[in-house]
Amino acid sequence: CDEMWWKNPATPKRASGDWCCQSWCYVGANCPLPDVSVSTINTSTPLSLSYNTCQRQDTTAQYTVDVTDSQGEVTEGTCPFTPADDDRIGGWRCACLGETFARNQLLAIGFPADYGTTCAAWEDGDEGRHLVGRNPSCHTMWPDRDVSESAWCCSPWCFVNPDTCPDAIQSELRGPEGETLHYSYVEACGEIGATGATAAMAETNTGYTAATCPWTDCACNGASMPTNVMEEIGFPRQYGRWCAAWEDGVCDNFATTDVGDGSHPCGSNFECPSMWALNALTLDKPSDHSCCQPWCF
Repeated sequence: CDEMWWKNPATPKRASGDWCCQSWCYVGANCPLPDVSVSTINTSTPLSLSYNTCQRQDTTAQYTVDVTDSQGEVTEGTCPFTPADDDRIGGWRCACLGETFARNQLLAIGFPADYGTTCAAWEDGDEGRHLVGRNPSCHTMWPDRDVSESAWCCSPWCFVNPDTCPDAIQSELRGPEGETLHYSYVEACGEIGATGATAAMAETNTGYTAATCPWTDCACNGASMPTNVMEEIGFPRQYGRWCAAWEDGVCDNFATTDVGDGSHPCGSNFECPSMWALNALTLDKPSDHSCCQPWCF
């Protein structure tokens, strides 16, 4: 189990446990059994699998697992992959459960069918590393959230057991039986931008570092055009360095740095029509509602 899943770079990382001793097989995608899930191995045609199918055929008797009775007495099972403490980040306590939301929920919101089953950056839109749905990436999956400067869009995570994983977060959606699901970033899958083993694990799971995550390149970078160009076209020297409606004509010439309230200085051309009148260095841009919208480089 460890060699096939935890140590194998070609498969999604999953810690060993009792599940290694449970019989299963691939089934039809329309199989009505409640435990049917999509295989975490990325194939051109997603494969569905079921454990319940094999339990109905009584093919699981070759192993037994640890059982704790009402008095707390433990009867040890014969499964050799019973979770044990180890030096992994989170270890078995934060192992990915391989569970996800109800399939109809996922299809309805345009998410992939195996969303959250293994460590992956599920919001990055990279169909080479995991399945993607109708809404393929951060800004389309979570349109109501601010995804600018968001390393979480590149961060790996999966659904985990909240009773054992210390950084488990409750999900806003429900599992196939209506149960509450919880997920983990750091303990289960590593952390983008961290150091040591935590960062290495995150990079293995996603292919990203903090420097290569495309979703952290959307912050205002403080850049502007050369001062001589600004003066020639009558724009302020700080034009575009922070979020402001630079064409609105509302001037605060004492605002030479970003104070967070959208205030900004003006140049000699300080309103939309005069800033964007046709000349050698600016385009003939219409004066409309966009003149009131904040933006930055």
